[in-house]
Amino acid sequence: MTQANVALSRKHMWRIRLLLLLYFLMVTVVVGWLLWPLRTAGELLYPPWPACTPQPPDLQESLVMGPTAYAPDAPGALRVTVYDPRDGTPIADAGVRLSIAPANHPDDARLLATARTDALGTARLTFQMPDVAEGQWLFVVEVDGRVGSQRVIRRVTVRRRVRADLVSDKPLYRPGETIHARLRLNDELTMLPLPGRPITFTLVNARGDALCLRTSETSRYGVAYADCELAEQVATGTYRLRATFGEMSVERTVRVSRRHSAFAVQVVADPGRRRVNVRAMRAGAQVAVVGTTCDGRESLRLHGELDADGRFAAPLPSLTVTPGCAWLHLTAQVIAERGQSGWGEALMPLVTQPFTITAVPESSVLKPGIENVVYLRTTYPDGSPATCALSVTLPNGESLRLESDPSGRARVLCRPADVPAFSLTVAARDANGHEVRARFPLPVERGDRHLLLRPSRAAYRVGERVHLWALAPGAEAPIYLDMVRGGQLVDVLAATPVDGVAEFDVTAEHPGLLSFYAYYLADGEVAVGDVRQVSVAPLHALRITSLDTYSTDADVPRRLTLRVTDERGEGVHGALDVALVGEGDLTFDPPYAARVITPSVVGDWRPQRAGVVSKPRPTPEPVRRAFALVERARTVRRVTFTSLGERMAWAWVGLAFLAWLCSLAGVWRGRGRRGLRRAGRDVLIWGVILPLLLGGASLLA
Repeated sequence: MTQANVALSRKHMWRIRLLLLLYFLMVTVVVGWLLWPLRTAGELLYPPWPACTPQPPDLQESLVMGPTAYAPDAPGALRVTVYDPRDGTPIADAGVRLSIAPANHPDDARLLATARTDALGTARLTFQMPDVAEGQWLFVVEVDGRVGSQRVIRRVTVRRRVRADLVSDKPLYRPGETIHARLRLNDELTMLPLPGRPITFTLVNARGDALCLRTSETSRYGVAYADCELAEQVATGTYRLRATFGEMSVERTVRVSRRHSAFAVQVVADPGRRRVNVRAMRAGAQVAVVGTTCDGRESLRLHGELDADGRFAAPLPSLTVTPGCAWLHLTAQVIAERGQSGWGEALMPLVTQPFTITAVPESSVLKPGIENVVYLRTTYPDGSPATCALSVTLPNGESLRLESDPSGRARVLCRPADVPAFSLTVAARDANGHEVRARFPLPVERGDRHLLLRPSRAAYRVGERVHLWALAPGAEAPIYLDMVRGGQLVDVLAATPVDGVAEFDVTAEHPGLLSFYAYYLADGEVAVGDVRQVSVAPLHALRITSLDTYSTDADVPRRLTLRVTDERGEGVHGALDVALVGEGDLTFDPPYAARVITPSVVGDWRPQRAGVVSKPRPTPEPVRRAFALVERARTVRRVTFTSLGERMAWAWVGLAFLAWLCSLAGVWRGRGRRGLRRAGRDVLIWGVILPLLLGGASLLA
C-alpha cells in the first residue's frame, strides 16, 4: 500500500470513529430519555408494609334473620337483608337461594326457596318445610349480588310442635269404677291429626304411686284411649292421669271419693256481693253449707231450704282473712224428701275489696313520645265483670271521666314523657255503691328509639285481613314485621315508615293465636321492637245435634243418634266420643285442669344475626393509612414502568434504523470486504452490545 493510500485509509478511519462517537452520544441520549421516568419513582421513598395487611372492606353484607327452630312439613319463612356496610344503603335485585342440608353434609343441600331483594334490600323467603327427621339441620343461604357473592351456613333444629288434649269421662270417681281416658294429638301449626304415635298412659295416686300403666297408639284421627280400673279398697284424694309421647307429656287431675251425689248441685260463691248461691233441681230440699279455710278450720256454716225454683241464697257473715290463706272451700249438701242427697263444692276467694281494678298498657311498657292505650278492667273476685264509673287522674293532674262497658273494660289514652314511671290513679264505683281506689305506677321504656305495634283489633276470623300500624317516631330505616303462628315463623314483611308510621296488611289463614314482632335495624343489629298477639277464630265450627228423643222410662230402649255439621249445616265426617255420666259427678269444683309438660325450648323465633358473614373486622385507622400509602406508591410505580415500556419500544425501533444506516455507510465508505467487516464489527459493538449493557445496568439499578 502506498503512503497516499495509508493516509486516505487513516482519514476514513477517523471519519468512521467520529461517526461512532456521534452514534454513542446519540445512544446515551436515548438511554437517558428512556431512564428519565425512573427519576420520579426513585424520589418516592418506598413505604414500609403495615403490621398486618388489611383486606379491602366488603361492598355488601348479608344478614340472615329468623328462628333457630322449625317444624317439619309446615310453612316457614326466613328474611335475608343485603346492604352496603359502609353506609347501610340497601342493595336491590340480589339473588338469594335457600337450601337445607344434613348437619354433617353442608354440600348435600336441597333447594327450598329463591327470591330477589327488593328496593329495601330484603329478600322474603317463604317455603314449605320438608317432612325431614327431627334433629339438627343446616340452612345454606347463598347471596349473589352485583358486587359479590356470599354463603351463609346456619344451624337450625327441626322439631314438631304438638298440641295434646287429655280428657277423662268425668272428674269424680268412686272406688271400683273405671277411668276412661282419651288423648288427642294434633299438629299445632296445621291442626292435622298425628296418627301412629305410641302413647303411654299412667295413673298416679295422691301418694305418688303408679296404679295403672297402659300403652296405646293414636288412630288415623290422632286419638288414643286407655281404661284404668280402680280397686274397691283404694285411697281417696286427687289422682293424676298422665299421657307420655316421646319427650312430651300431658297431665290431668281427677278425684277419687267415696261420697256419692245422687243429683247435681251447683254452688256459686259471690264474694263481691258477699253471697253464696246453691242450686239443685229438688224444690223444698234441705241445704247445709259448710266453709273451711285452707288450714282445715271451719269458719262458716249455713242452713236453709231450696225455693220453688230450686235455689238457695244466703249472705255471708264477716270472715277473718288469715295471712297466706286466701281461699274458702265451700261444701253444700242437699237432702231431698226421699232421702237422696247431693253434694256440690266451690272455692271462694277471701278478699278485702268488693271488686278489683287492673291497668295494663297495650304493650308491655309505655313508649315515650307515642300515644299509648292503657286498658282498665274492673272485675268481681269470681271473675265476672263489674260495670263501674271511673275517674282517672294523670300525672299532670288532668282528670278523665270514663265508664266501663258490660265486659268491665275501658280505655285511657296517654302520651308519657321520658321518665322512669308513669302513675295513674283510678277511682271506681259500681252499681251497688261500692267504691275502690287504686294507683298504678306503669313502667316507661328507656332509650332514644321506640316502636309501638298496634293491630286494628284483637280478634279476627279465618280469611279476614289483619291491619297493623308500627309507630316509630324519627325512624327512617325500614321496619320489619315477622308473623308467627304456633311458635313458627310463617311470613316476613317490610315497609318504609312515612312520618314515623308504617302500615302492614296480612291475611289470617289459620285459626289460633297469631304473634307479630315489629322491629328495625341500626348498625346491623335490632335497635328496638314490639310484640303483639291477636286471636283468629275458625271459620266453620262443628256442631253436634241429637236426632233422638230421650226417654226416662226404664222399659223404653234407649238409642242415641248424633249428627255433626258445620256452621253451614253440612255434614262432617269425624270421630266421636260418648260418655254416660251421672249428673252428680259433673258438679264438683275446682275444675280438673290439664297441664302440658314440654321439653326445654330449642329455639327462638325472634330474628337473630347470622354467625357467618363475609364482612371482616373493621380495619384500624393507622393500618388503613399505611395501606393507603402503599397503594399510592404502587400506583406511581405502575405508571412509571408503563411509560418506560412505551419509550423502550420506540428506542428499539430507532436503534434498529440507525444500525441499518450505519451498515449502509460502511458498505459505501469501506474498501472491499475488509472495510465491510470492520464497519459491521463497530456497529455491533457500539450500536448493539454497549447500549444493551448500559440500559440493562440502568434498569437493574
